[in-house]
Amino acid sequence: MRADGHYTWKISEGTEFEQILGIAAGSDNTHIDSVTSLRAPVFGPVGFKVSYTVSHNTDVTPGFQSTDTHTAINLDYAFGPE
Repeated sequence: MRADGHYTWKISEGTEFEQILGIAAGSDNTHIDSVTSLRAPVFGPVGFKVSYTVSHNTDVTPGFQSTDTHTAINLDYAFGPE
C-alpha cells in the first residue's frame, strides 16, 4: 500500500510553506518520509529554502536507528523570461 500527501500554503508573494508526506506499507516494513519546508525570496530572483526531513522504517537491522532526520538550507535562483 502506498499513500502520499502534499500541502502548500502560499503565505505571501513568493513565500510558501510546504509539507510532503509519503507512506509505503508492506507486510514486513512500513517506510514513512516527511518533508517540511519554507521557501522565501531574498532579493530579485534569489531566494532560500529551509527544509527538515524525517525518514522512518519500522523494521531495521539491529544496531541501527529506525528514524533519520536531515536539515537543509538552499539558495535558489529563478530563471525567467527577459
